[in-house]
Amino acid sequence: MKQILSIPVAALLTILSGLFACNEVEKRSDTPFINIEDAIGVTKSIKYSDIAKEVKYIKLETTSESLIGSISGSSPILLMEDYLLICQTNSAPLLFDTDGKFIRKIGAIGRGPGEMSIRYTAVFNPGDKCIYILTDFGRDILVFNIEGQFVRSFKPDRLHTLNLVSNDLFIGAIATDPFDKTRSNNYVLFNEKGEVLNSYIIPGYADMMLPGSTPETPFGYLLAPIINTSLSGTHINTFQNDTVFTVFPDGSLKFSIYWDLGKYKSPFGPEEQISGDKSSMKKFASFITTVETGKYWIISFSLEGKQKQFVYDKSSKESFELDSIINDTKFVYAPLPFPIGISGDTYISFHQPTRLKKMIENEFFTKREKETPIEATKLRDLANSLKEDDNPVLMIMKIK
Repeated sequence: MKQILSIPVAALLTILSGLFACNEVEKRSDTPFINIEDAIGVTKSIKYSDIAKEVKYIKLETTSESLIGSISGSSPILLMEDYLLICQTNSAPLLFDTDGKFIRKIGAIGRGPGEMSIRYTAVFNPGDKCIYILTDFGRDILVFNIEGQFVRSFKPDRLHTLNLVSNDLFIGAIATDPFDKTRSNNYVLFNEKGEVLNSYIIPGYADMMLPGSTPETPFGYLLAPIINTSLSGTHINTFQNDTVFTVFPDGSLKFSIYWDLGKYKSPFGPEEQISGDKSSMKKFASFITTVETGKYWIISFSLEGKQKQFVYDKSSKESFELDSIINDTKFVYAPLPFPIGISGDTYISFHQPTRLKKMIENEFFTKREKETPIEATKLRDLANSLKEDDNPVLMIMKIK
């Protein structure tokens, strides 16, 4: 029998009142807080050595069986101890070793038992060494072992996405109607058997309808919440909230960081975003994402057509607008980690061969080549060894 536990009413009221109380800054003085209006224009650079401790590139083997089409999903690339799992659209996930050698496909696309739909989300569970795949528009979770054998399946509440909290413990965002203004976010904590252990109600929308970019796509598309596992726990970013919540391995739910957008806070809900004047929306913040490292919280959002990043320094408790990242390491490139692709202390991104070839010909690379000749030469040799139809090259970054 499933045991369903909910946050006590008193605790829920505390969360709700904490979110909307006007004097909440003082009440939560121990929680990281960024006043965006005050921070705009207060620019400062940070060092890349404070963010990353290791960067390496992995060339994925290209064969007729391992050819990668479109990498997509909320967890497109998974680092699973001794393996890498690549999730795609229209094709089953591919398993490689950490040297990039292709091993096998996991499962298959289809409508039969143990088969997945063309879009899916995968999570690796270190507890039982199995791969959990959310599929069929969030209605099923399929479980495969590392040998690619189908183990079992279970049906959760329909989920937008899921992520790992700890061994044998998962959290999922329940898919509901974004235009239902009476509802709250809903999240469930469940184990490897699909048994619900806890349920959470988080204010705000769990999804966000973005306006279409052309007359042919006026209704845009739906964004699911970002749930990523970083250094301190599993973070939930619901886009329209001003708060990041963290679920810890014991199942507790806590505030991690919050911010005040002030005059940049959008007054538009999903309906207005579809039917309203797009130009008037540009002056408000949108596409908010958050990344945590050991030293910083980095918040990114789009404002007036420009991407802006704000930093909260955990040690000094300072908040400022990010001017630049100073690459004071031997790493050739210094990208800013994006929430999609982060798991624990690892950030994974990928580069198509044509893009990597362009990267080694730009002015920035030639400058870095003089500063870090050994590392730059390795990257140049790797790029020159690629054919245009080869698989992407992965960049694995260890975050401090």
